[in-house]
Amino acid sequence: MAEAAADDRPEKEAPGAADPVRALLDATGDAFCIYDAETARILEANGKLLELFDCAREELDRLQPGEALPEGEGSAAERTLRLVRLAAAGQTQRVEWATRKRTGEGLRLEAQLCRVELGGQVRVLALVRDISARVAAEDRLRVRERDLRNLIENVPGLVYRCEVDPPWRMLYMSEGVQAVAGRPAEAFVSGDIPFADIVLAEDLPALVRRTAEGVERREPYQVEFRIRLPDGALRWVFARAQATYDPDGKPVFLDGVILDITDRKSAEATGRQARELYRLIAENASDMISVHDEMGIYLYASPSSARLIGYAPEELAGRSAFDFIHPDDQASIERHRADTVSGHVQHAVRYRLLAKNGSWVWVETLSRPLPRTETDPANRILAATRDIGERVQAEEALRESEEQYRTLYAVMDEGFVLHQLVRDANRTVVDYRILDANPSFTRLTEIERERAVGRLATEVYGVTPAPFLELYARVCESGHPEWFEAYFEPLKKHFSISVFSPHPDIFATVFYDITARKKAEHEAREERLRAQQYLDIAAVVLVALDREGRVTLINRCGLELLGYAREELLGQDWFGRCLSEKVREGERRAFAERMAGRSAPTTHYEGVVVARDGRERRIAWRSVLLHDNEGRVVGTLSSGEDVTEHRKVEERLRQTEKMSAIGQLAGGVAHDFNNQLAAIQGYADLLHSRLDDPVLKRYTESILVASRRSADLTRQLLAFARKGQYRSLVVDLHEIVHEVVGILERSIDKRIRIRQHLDASPSTVLGDPSQLQNALLNLGLNARDAMPDGGDLVIATDVRDLDVAFARESPYEVVPGKYLQIRVTDTGIGMSREVQEHLFEPFFTTKEQGKGTGMGLAAVYGTVKNHHGFIEVSSRLGQGTTVELFIPLHEAPAEREERGAVSAIPAHRTARILVVDDEAMIRDLAAEMLRALGHQVATCQDGEEAIAYYRQHWRQTDLVILDMVMPGRSGRDTFLDLRRINPAIQALLSSGFSVDGEAQKILDEGVRGFLQKPYTFKDLSTKVGELLVGS
Repeated sequence: MAEAAADDRPEKEAPGAADPVRALLDATGDAFCIYDAETARILEANGKLLELFDCAREELDRLQPGEALPEGEGSAAERTLRLVRLAAAGQTQRVEWATRKRTGEGLRLEAQLCRVELGGQVRVLALVRDISARVAAEDRLRVRERDLRNLIENVPGLVYRCEVDPPWRMLYMSEGVQAVAGRPAEAFVSGDIPFADIVLAEDLPALVRRTAEGVERREPYQVEFRIRLPDGALRWVFARAQATYDPDGKPVFLDGVILDITDRKSAEATGRQARELYRLIAENASDMISVHDEMGIYLYASPSSARLIGYAPEELAGRSAFDFIHPDDQASIERHRADTVSGHVQHAVRYRLLAKNGSWVWVETLSRPLPRTETDPANRILAATRDIGERVQAEEALRESEEQYRTLYAVMDEGFVLHQLVRDANRTVVDYRILDANPSFTRLTEIERERAVGRLATEVYGVTPAPFLELYARVCESGHPEWFEAYFEPLKKHFSISVFSPHPDIFATVFYDITARKKAEHEAREERLRAQQYLDIAAVVLVALDREGRVTLINRCGLELLGYAREELLGQDWFGRCLSEKVREGERRAFAERMAGRSAPTTHYEGVVVARDGRERRIAWRSVLLHDNEGRVVGTLSSGEDVTEHRKVEERLRQTEKMSAIGQLAGGVAHDFNNQLAAIQGYADLLHSRLDDPVLKRYTESILVASRRSADLTRQLLAFARKGQYRSLVVDLHEIVHEVVGILERSIDKRIRIRQHLDASPSTVLGDPSQLQNALLNLGLNARDAMPDGGDLVIATDVRDLDVAFARESPYEVVPGKYLQIRVTDTGIGMSREVQEHLFEPFFTTKEQGKGTGMGLAAVYGTVKNHHGFIEVSSRLGQGTTVELFIPLHEAPAEREERGAVSAIPAHRTARILVVDDEAMIRDLAAEMLRALGHQVATCQDGEEAIAYYRQHWRQTDLVILDMVMPGRSGRDTFLDLRRINPAIQALLSSGFSVDGEAQKILDEGVRGFLQKPYTFKDLSTKVGELLVGS
């Protein structure tokens, strides 16, 4: 590319025209080049750019800033040309991209392209910088900060930084606040919840006073106080904090940790010790280890010195460190040395060291005085020095973030130890070395830190293998933290230990002493064993829970009910083990309310427990609070009685009452709907008879079809409500079964085998044969739908003698006596419990839309109830269904039902007819139809008006069509009053339903016929003709 650029230049340039430019570019400290604005060819480039790419000018075609643009926008050269032209147009371009030198070494570059004019021509000037070191440092900084965040989130309790003065607005708070205070960190940091607001009011003055004292004395302070959780419960916490001051000595914020010590506070009387786990992070990484005397003379240097500054250890021995320190840094290092010798300062310092090749290397040194001994009382300084190079700026930023957590380590109350696994030549873990330990380690173990750090665990604790070696190795291998409690044989103590692995083969433990708690627990177990013998003789369930809901006691009755062994429940979470998931959390919250003292000390309630085999049992509980010697709540004791079967009976009774209420509603709706359908169907019938236009007749036919379908639906509703048309005949159920089987055999899938086992003798009942046939047919069709792939349909009958005991225990209204049992069984898909609970409700269906109305079984239910019987259903998913109908037996010969159709509509004679109906549309429709038949019609809207009219005109009235259900005087009462006026009255009863066989009573009292609403013109004509011919 550079060669092509050279070809475009004039053959001969003016003397000195290019040399000054090149000289200027070569003199500058940054890498530059100049592009041709039209072709993006490099016209000039300074030495810095050539040095950066380690190439000759002719090889600069590798400088393609366009590599920063997406690859889909053309080749690198095409993308570079686009950038150059944008810059030439006055739009300065700034890009970053990754490329490689000629040697293959990776580069991360930043370039700024801008328009310039040279010699009257537009050019593009590119400033190129190597940002590889900065990007690498930023990447390392992000990794370090990520590690810090991960580690701080593993510290138990919560870490915070807040303002010095109440209400202590939070500047930072770790996510541990959710577990300690029950609220998210964001709620405090955003200022929505001032921290002082959750402190118990009576503890707040002491907290304010102790904080002020710690700030004034410039020392860490600690305090215990109570906070209130969102649900109102109180929680004891321990806080340890320290103020940070600005250069003027003014306190600017507080850093600290807060631990949940509720368990410890509640268990002090019994010796239980509970502390939240904390994690302390410690790193001491270095490249060169050196030992100096108090004047800075090298006494020892590790072999890594050669890599750091090029000097072998023997070249440094005896020389002063100040021989290699940059002059500008010597004053600060001298102060650091003096402070280190005096023991005042032990922190890292950054400065520059002179390397053997003459370059200055940025390093960081951490130094501290070595302990003096009787044999060598001289001051010695141990220093760890590492190369930080391009990372200086990034490390400075990192150090600022680390300062936020520095005081956390100082206030750690639990023991913290950092370890490293020790492996043999085969990489097998054989021991671990203690790398660091906090002051609490010595307090809890009585082992001096100096005697532990740097030594193997087998040496420190005097046992082989090292304690918990296998578990610690597993944590390092998996990277997953673990927590456990164990007896530590070397110290004869019990500890709670949390272990995690921040880096490969490195693990840290956070622990506290629980020996006193374990002793108290042992004594409590002994006491419980003695009490258990007394409780096992109780005939009710007895369960005791501690404050966390763990089972501390359960008697034999409870174990037998739940199906567990005692050791399987003791110490287990009662709510998680013995309650179903759907009620578990609600019961747990109620229990927490009792533990917090916000509910009655004694409660009575019912709940469901889940046995080991999955069975659910309903228990009536009586529960009281348990208190310790100081009156504090420590748990509950509950006695429970199994009321499962009793509640099942009550539930079935409630279901019966619900179905009765739904029936009342359905009957009322169907009656009103029937009246509307009667008008629609009747007027459509009249209209159809008077139309000649075939299109209009087709419209009326559609109206009639829809109204007839709607009428079928209302008839099913009326059957469910036990208010449909009802006849009372002695019916042989076996004949009904044969008729239904005949229908089914002609209409269902041939893969379904129908079998009959008709063992009932006698097989007669008193009832309506049509309703009974429809009921059995509906059951057969439902069984068909449950067997899409075929199966067996069995219809069986038998006689059952139901005694007084059965009637007393049954949830149904059963009169003792003999019943005909009809059992319909299929081998289909079965039903869930939820489906069975709604099985007989109107419009409930599990079929696809358009394939069922949900009224078939509702009508079956109504029919059986109307015949003073009851239904039982048993079904399981995948195992088929059995429906059993029980209808009172009637031992009498069956009556033959006349089912022959009327051969012809009787000839009409002109008659005078009175129509009585409270619905105006029905009255008008009947009158219109009768007039169309040639009759004279009078109408009345209720019984009172009809009686008054009939008293004056009964001699001129041939027939009365009487609605059965009317407001005020009913159809039956009206008929009886009309019959008193004229004992030979001819009356036709018209209704959508009858109430409990009321229609049959009126027919028995002299009404000549029954006309079912809704009726057609033909229905009315036929009924009226039959009565008039008969009279």
